[in-house]
Amino acid sequence: MDRKVENIDVDIATDAHPEDILNLFNKVIPTGIKHGTVTVLGVKNKYEITTFRIDEQYYDLRHPEKVQYVSDIHQDLSRRDFTINALAFDPLTKELIDDFGGIEDIQRRIIRTVGDPQARFQEDALRMLRAIRFSSNLMFEIEEDTLRQIKKNSELLLNISKERIRDEFNRLLLSDKPSFGIELLRQSNILNIMIPSLIKCYGEQQNDFHLHDVYYHLIYSCDAAPKDIVLKIAALFHDIGKPISLAECKQKGIKENVFYNHEVYSEQIAKEFLTEYRYSKNDIQVITKLIRNHMFHYTPSWTDGAVRRFVARVGEDFIPLLFALRVADRIGNGKNFGYPKILINFWDKIQQVINENHALKITDLAINGNDIMERYELKPSKLVGNILSQLLEYVLDDHSVNTREKLFELADIVFEKLKKESSILDLTE
Repeated sequence: MDRKVENIDVDIATDAHPEDILNLFNKVIPTGIKHGTVTVLGVKNKYEITTFRIDEQYYDLRHPEKVQYVSDIHQDLSRRDFTINALAFDPLTKELIDDFGGIEDIQRRIIRTVGDPQARFQEDALRMLRAIRFSSNLMFEIEEDTLRQIKKNSELLLNISKERIRDEFNRLLLSDKPSFGIELLRQSNILNIMIPSLIKCYGEQQNDFHLHDVYYHLIYSCDAAPKDIVLKIAALFHDIGKPISLAECKQKGIKENVFYNHEVYSEQIAKEFLTEYRYSKNDIQVITKLIRNHMFHYTPSWTDGAVRRFVARVGEDFIPLLFALRVADRIGNGKNFGYPKILINFWDKIQQVINENHALKITDLAINGNDIMERYELKPSKLVGNILSQLLEYVLDDHSVNTREKLFELADIVFEKLKKESSILDLTE
């Protein structure tokens, strides 16, 4: 295969037992010694070394209850998941060992299990997702019976830890064309188990601006997003709330296909998925923020204050991610590519505002919370934050007022206004 591989893992199989390897090398980690695997640390690389073995009955649809060491590489290869992974090279004899037709399957671009696919998947249910991930990464077809058994046994994935499923799913999304793998997830029923809301997008038509239904728009947007897992997931989920939004609109008597507030529903669905599959708090925050803000609509009539307010709300560091999502969204609609002129103008306007180095957040103000508390004899409270927030609004419109003298004058006005609107007791809780 003419394929570039950046990181090559060298896995070594041997008839030596783990304790022999521990005694032979200085730096050895017993990574999976229960199943005969240790990792030897070299000068630059690490090498996973596993004793020839056969697996006995699997107890959790993931791990064998017990392994039995053998002295034969052929027996060892018989326990592998797919034929393309059941290949071994003997460096002494220069022999390529291929007992199950792995070379032919590589040439034919096929993913096929070693032996009975149902037995392989019932041993280790994660293999079903791995098959689809390999298919997506390599752009191989999955052999007919193998795919049939994935669909038949798809619910076995419910017994696999969310973290392991997440890791395989991430690898799929980072392939060159994730839509290829996501389509296999849909056809095999796994997508319905993992992301049922994405299935509801299938066949959901949009307006004339989009060439595809919501489902295909999302998976093609995912293709177009840069190879960053945060952007891939944001692209896949950014419109996933449209079916719910459409139903809400129809209940209100709106006949045309419009999706008011779909970003709100999309954010909620994404957050539920990301939480269920144990993504980090930071990833959840960034992805949901991207989805929540992806519907921004800039026009040339925006003032500098409006641009500063946008940057303040979204966050300076967040802007490149949001623009990358917008471009992926445009490409995913099937009719538009790249940056339109108005988006380029908006980007330039944002950079101009940022380079001016004026206040864009509360911490950039010439006074702080301690100044407010001292001036009005307040304790730490919502009131202090409310005053600072309103002062920032003044500064975003006119940066010249960001001096201690002028901000204190404005703070007096804001403080008196807030006293009239609400009781200080409520605001200072």
